[in-house]
Amino acid sequence: MTENVIHKNGVYDFNVTTQEDKPLQKSVFYTQDSGGTARLIFNIDKDNQDLVLSSAAELELAMILAKGKESESKYLVKPTIIDGVRGIAEYSLTDSQIAHDGNAIAELYIKYKNSQAMRVYKFEFEIKKALIDSDFFPVAEFYVERWDDYEKIFDESFERLNAKLDDVDKKADDLKTQFDAMQPTQFAQKTDLNAHVNNADIHVTATDKTSWNAKETTASAQAKADKALADAKAFFELSSEVQSVNLTPKNGFIATQPLVARYVKFGTRFLVLIGGIVGKGTGTGIGVCASVPSLLAPDTAWNKLFSASQQSSSANNRANVYISSGGDISVVAAGDVTVNTGLDCVIYFTKEVTT
Repeated sequence: MTENVIHKNGVYDFNVTTQEDKPLQKSVFYTQDSGGTARLIFNIDKDNQDLVLSSAAELELAMILAKGKESESKYLVKPTIIDGVRGIAEYSLTDSQIAHDGNAIAELYIKYKNSQAMRVYKFEFEIKKALIDSDFFPVAEFYVERWDDYEKIFDESFERLNAKLDDVDKKADDLKTQFDAMQPTQFAQKTDLNAHVNNADIHVTATDKTSWNAKETTASAQAKADKALADAKAFFELSSEVQSVNLTPKNGFIATQPLVARYVKFGTRFLVLIGGIVGKGTGTGIGVCASVPSLLAPDTAWNKLFSASQQSSSANNRANVYISSGGDISVVAAGDVTVNTGLDCVIYFTKEVTT
């Protein structure tokens, strides 16, 4: 199984003593740090020297997470010893664990095969709810509200249609009454009818029909109808499917993971989600790293900074990513310009589109 190439590491330095545990800096993860991304790393010392973890040693980590029933928020897991000589171990939070947003309390223990055991340290970390996990897209409510509007329109249209049908029935009854009251003397005589039939000035001739038929043919009308249907299908597919476009790195930046702009139609706009990771490459690590097509340029209301994760073992290394109204994606600040920066934080709505 291939290991993740990106980790967000919460590093803790533990010194095993008989003194009270000292408060340590609290690591912060987010509910979207899934797939083993969120990782706790423990550097264990005893008497200010590396505590050697032999093959007889086994680590246990007790955690009380923030949300859920008591049986769902308590975990007893086994961290992995990755360097026994230097006393280094690690544990990656699972997807079910990273979903418990809030403060977490944990305590590390060492157990030996000779039945000895030792408490190492008590510490805390925090899991914050990512923006995308909040009530971000009220899609269901949106469609319910739209359907309620349509249902009201249908009801009103049906009422108007019934009223028109009633009016037609009344007119038909009136016409029947008039027909029943008609007398033969009211109609034109046969001589008048013959004169009317033979009047070429007021009748359509065969030449007129040929001229009119040349203006539109059955085949031409069918072709126009087929094109209208094809255009309607294309518009529906554009409005209902997620599409994507690959982005090209700029100004010396390189893509350590492909840069992609995924978008889907919402009314008269597109919702755009940027994905991928950029590295410094031959550039400075600051500046425009890619651009989206003009069709996907953001609305001015979304012309702002986004906080991005960096591919670093330091929890403090983050970057600020900015997208301009013209569609340029820029890394404007970085904790470490030599560290790769993820662009998955960039989510926005475009300007109104007509296609």
